[in-house]
Amino acid sequence: MLISNKKTVIAIISFILLFTLFITESFAIVSKTTEFFVNDSAKILSSETEEYIIKTNKDLEAKTKAQIVVVTVNNLEGKSVEDYSTELFRNYGIGDKEKNNGVLFIVSVEDRKTRIEVGYGLEGRLTDGKTGRILDNYVVPYFSEDKFDEGIRNGYNAILAEVCEEYNITLDDAETPIESEQEHYENVMFMSAGIVFVICLILRHVFSNTLFLKWGVALGLGVVVTIIDSIILHIFWIPDIFMYNELAAILGTLGLWYILSSSGSSSGGSSGGGGSSGGGGSSRSF
Repeated sequence: MLISNKKTVIAIISFILLFTLFITESFAIVSKTTEFFVNDSAKILSSETEEYIIKTNKDLEAKTKAQIVVVTVNNLEGKSVEDYSTELFRNYGIGDKEKNNGVLFIVSVEDRKTRIEVGYGLEGRLTDGKTGRILDNYVVPYFSEDKFDEGIRNGYNAILAEVCEEYNITLDDAETPIESEQEHYENVMFMSAGIVFVICLILRHVFSNTLFLKWGVALGLGVVVTIIDSIILHIFWIPDIFMYNELAAILGTLGLWYILSSSGSSSGGSSGGGGSSGGGGSSRSF
């Protein structure tokens, strides 16, 4: 009777284990390569870029034990880029086992997704905000034009620079990442908004508050601010957004002038790792 009960229990446990294995989602992630630091399964990297990533990684690992693995895939097999990255990070065992200082930079071409996955040991340096900015300013501008090799190399350089700064080291062969002009453009827009605001405050107390003068001066001011913005943009080497800048300057100036000049009387005044990902990192579509 006891033997029969044992067989029943064993059968039940076996069934539960098999059922669990059956319903557990499996990930068809790409395998490690012999070089480990690069797996270009999507075939979008040049041999020069692969060699560069491998060479600088070996130097980085020798000095810090940190590793930055670059992986390209055709698609994510229906998984989210976050789940795929976490599984791949764990499977590869990126970074030192004790320091957990690994980084995964993955690109899915068909899904048009990319992510930087960070191990626990580097989350203080490569925060979610910082990895997001790296993707926005160093990677996505290239990917949006299908310049994958340039974007991956530039993004890798940005990650590498952060890791080197974390450990206070320099690598002889490391390249300086090139930041997108988008961030300069945002700075220029803030500067333009400041110029508009200050000039409007001054002119509000100079000109009459009649409707004709109010809108006439606003339109003239919009033209002046457009010229100023264009000069600033020339300084920042952003010649391809003049049309948007002109529209924003004129409409913004009209709106701001209307608000400022109508909020009071004409006399002035105003009424009012190893291998363990910390879950940190950022993802982007491109």
